[in-house]
Amino acid sequence: MNMLNRYSRNGQILRYQRAASLAIRFEINEQWIEANETWNYAARIAPQSRWQMFSRERAQKCKHRYKR
Repeated sequence: MNMLNRYSRNGQILRYQRAASLAIRFEINEQWIEANETWNYAARIAPQSRWQMFSRERAQKCKHRYKR
């Protein structure tokens, strides 16, 4: 059972990393709407609460940039 939990946790981390990586690429290309949506998705799937907070903060920054 312990190995099953580890695999599940690793899957959550990998999904979060992929989403965050995509969001960063959107930010680099100044695609703020897409970056905002992707950071919000990353916040929903984040395995740790501090990762959720970080993702939500990044999403808010992207939202402010495209509302200018």
